[in-house]
Amino acid sequence: MRDRPQPKKSTIAGRSPIPVEEPVLEKVTAEAAPERSVAQPPELVPAVVVQPLPATPAKPGEPRYPKVSIYMDPERADRVRAAYMHTMSHLGTQSFSSFMGRAVMAYVEQLEKQFNDGVPFPQVQGRMPLIRD
Repeated sequence: MRDRPQPKKSTIAGRSPIPVEEPVLEKVTAEAAPERSVAQPPELVPAVVVQPLPATPAKPGEPRYPKVSIYMDPERADRVRAAYMHTMSHLGTQSFSSFMGRAVMAYVEQLEKQFNDGVPFPQVQGRMPLIRD
């Protein structure tokens, strides 16, 4: 009988974007809260409506939706997962992919308005250059 190698441990094992002990909102203290007078209302972010893309048929042998991957530092990744988990019932997002897709498309639409008169940029052929921050 052969000895099998030990399975590798996942880097995300045991991590959760939602704290178990107490809700995140209760952890904010007076020292951590931003300095704001009572008369000032909180800053509002304008809503961006993201229109779904028309369904394009997948070519035979290709997945219906291609995978798009990003690299992100752990603190930002934790914030993204926490935002998804805490807002999914309010926004109606069915999956993390849907949440990320909406966020990315909102930013893409902002860039199209700012740099291309609101028109989608031309398609890019080939592979993306590999540049890491």
